[in-house]
Amino acid sequence: MKKGEKYFSPFFYAYFFLKKIAIDIKKNESLYLLKINEMKKALILASAIALVAVTSSCQKCATCTINDPEAGKISNEICNSGNAYESAIKVHEDNGWNCAN
Repeated sequence: MKKGEKYFSPFFYAYFFLKKIAIDIKKNESLYLLKINEMKKALILASAIALVAVTSSCQKCATCTINDPEAGKISNEICNSGNAYESAIKVHEDNGWNCAN
């Protein structure tokens, strides 16, 4: 060993090497946890939007009337969505009812 040189044992180098690895692992772990939290938020938001879209279907309403000789004018309000609405209107009109939106 030359004069003025400092001697560091292998344990000294190993300690700092392992400490650096531990710091790097900790940084990556916190980044990983941030990514998981962002994904959870995105998943919850997407689930909420899907739930609202599925449960709130647009309902159409129509009033169907018929002039019955015995009971007079009879009205029936039909509110459904999609195919159920179209089917209900068709059934009423096939039976002589007049339907208006």
